[in-house]
Amino acid sequence: MRRIVYRVLLGGYESLNELDDVDLGDVEAILLTDDAHLTSRTWTVHQVAPEFPDDPVRSQRLLKICGHPALGTFDESLYIDNTVELRVAPGALLDAWLSEPATDIALPLHDYRDSVADEFTQVLALGLDDAAPVREQLSAYGRTASEILLQRPYWTAILARRTGDALDSRMRIWADHVLRYSRRDQLSVNLALDSTEIAVAGIDLTAHESPWHRWPVDSGRPEGGGRFVGPTSASLVLEMRRLRERLEKAGVAAAEGLRVREALASEVAGATARAAERDLEIRGLRAERAALEGDRDAALHRARSAAEEADGLRDQNAALKASTSWRLTAPLRRVSRWVRRG
Repeated sequence: MRRIVYRVLLGGYESLNELDDVDLGDVEAILLTDDAHLTSRTWTVHQVAPEFPDDPVRSQRLLKICGHPALGTFDESLYIDNTVELRVAPGALLDAWLSEPATDIALPLHDYRDSVADEFTQVLALGLDDAAPVREQLSAYGRTASEILLQRPYWTAILARRTGDALDSRMRIWADHVLRYSRRDQLSVNLALDSTEIAVAGIDLTAHESPWHRWPVDSGRPEGGGRFVGPTSASLVLEMRRLRERLEKAGVAAAEGLRVREALASEVAGATARAAERDLEIRGLRAERAALEGDRDAALHRARSAAEEADGLRDQNAALKASTSWRLTAPLRRVSRWVRRG
């Protein structure tokens, strides 16, 4: 029986971690990489060409999920991420995880996510992938495989499996979803493995440390590398999950579920309309304030002009009264006033 442990490094994203202090025994350690200069003292290095040169992440996922001819023909394989450090011989892990003869694949269960819906929430909230395909994937699963969203998710940093046609078919489905939707393969692995055609063993362990491994170990990844910056919909995902759980617990019929969704849509539409009305009202008030400020400025201008005109008339009157002609004609003005009174 031929057994292998393999790892995939593409795109110069990180530096290789060696398999130090691990007894390989009869298990072959194979590294798939596009780095022509990479060498290793513990891995047998095979050069591979990325499926998508402009997308090393998805190219890495394809090799992780579906393998490569460079791996050769094998009976059992163990995939480990570059940030995972093995604490036991790979053969011992394969023996333990694939102890049941019927098991096709064994992988850890996520220890701090309750559901696949939670995994979607975190990917969106933390900006771990472009939000558009993640939302599209969530919507598609909600319509066609909503029960998958309630399953406990798997953690895909370690994969132990046996070769078989049925499992290869499910791995192809997994890879197709990684290519079609989010590159985060933990969002699609539950759907891919949800089949009566294969036997899956979910391993309970703590992701950061167990008797089998330690994670994460430093690999030289850039801080925040691989994250997308953009709008998220974590609150929407949480609300959808709460609504689904309420509907399931209450046993609401499909028609009632439709009514609830229509009511929610109507509420959103009403809120949008009210927001538009408030926006128009605010614009009107701003225009009215601008007009009032214009009237105020015009009135102030007229008042200043009138005050300046009054000051001018007072100055003219004072000058007239101080003139010699005003004094000489004073008797005539007194006679004129006497005649008018008289």
